[in-house]
Amino acid sequence: MARYINRKYIDRGLFSKVYAAQDSLGQYSSQTVALKRVVFGSQRPPHNVHQELAIWQSIQSHPNIISLLDTFEEGDDEDSDDGFNDAFSDRYIVFVMPLLPYNLYQVLDAQASVKRAFPTLATSTETPLCCSNKQNKLPLDDARIVTKGLSSALAFLHSQGIIHRDIKPENVLFQTLQSNVNTGVLLNPVLIDFGISYSVLLPSQSNEEIETPSSKITDVGTTIYRSPELLFGIKDYGAEIDMWSLGVLVSLLYSSDCQEVFAKAQTRDCHWSDLGLLSEIIEVLGTPTLANWPEGGTVESFRNMKFVDCKGYNCKDMAPRAPKIVIQEIVPRLLCWSKSKRLTAAMLLNHPYYQNKN
Repeated sequence: MARYINRKYIDRGLFSKVYAAQDSLGQYSSQTVALKRVVFGSQRPPHNVHQELAIWQSIQSHPNIISLLDTFEEGDDEDSDDGFNDAFSDRYIVFVMPLLPYNLYQVLDAQASVKRAFPTLATSTETPLCCSNKQNKLPLDDARIVTKGLSSALAFLHSQGIIHRDIKPENVLFQTLQSNVNTGVLLNPVLIDFGISYSVLLPSQSNEEIETPSSKITDVGTTIYRSPELLFGIKDYGAEIDMWSLGVLVSLLYSSDCQEVFAKAQTRDCHWSDLGLLSEIIEVLGTPTLANWPEGGTVESFRNMKFVDCKGYNCKDMAPRAPKIVIQEIVPRLLCWSKSKRLTAAMLLNHPYYQNKN
């Protein structure tokens, strides 16, 4: 559409590309917008552009959820400057949204300070496993603001029967890299990307697979943020998988080294396999049993598996910089085997730690 000019490629997803552009009509509060361009026919379940559009259009305005400003269809660009060719189709659907330039990883990187890494062999060119050369300097109040904002977004989505299914730092955007107490600018998180979201009211359908409340696709989410029920293929999961992912993200906010609590899973297996992540979860949370994970009794693969005996980490080690109340009352209620014991987004949002401060 000629309205959006001066397009500049900035990023890509599995089935999409994102551009910055100028709104020539100046209709929005900022003339600079982001265009998410998805190729028709390129996706496979659980990705569904029609489902994404329907869910996005059903969401009313929320300060912590990205707004959908406009949508339109267009043909192929012969003069594409992003270096990628789309072989599936020459038709696209384009989502127009506000341009928020920073994701959570970038916010942490901007505020992190470099610290000395553990000693390495003189011949080694790699940093030792599980060792970060960054020290997390995110102010604790900013960590609280980010958690509260995401809790608010998820509480709203879950109340509408929507499971996001891909909570991760890349899907949490910001207008600024840090809060400024002098100007009153807060580090306000905005949740994006409904490309693999599920709605009870708008069940996703495709020629390949139909999802129902009791039989959902389990191959969703980003590996290090996937919950135990997804790893074991439990198909009747609910919004609890988002709360697990939020728990992993909380561990990142309160980490000492800008790494998630299960970050070692990526160093054990370069492909970030489910088995590698499961091994790391067991090391951190302890061995799953019918006592701490009663839902596991319904899973044949769980009943047939033999696990090593692990006691798990102290909650303080899961979020080293977190205040005592977060360590005692929040982290263990988000990162726990049993989904029935996890906090809901509404419960987390209404927790005194988030309600006692503005």
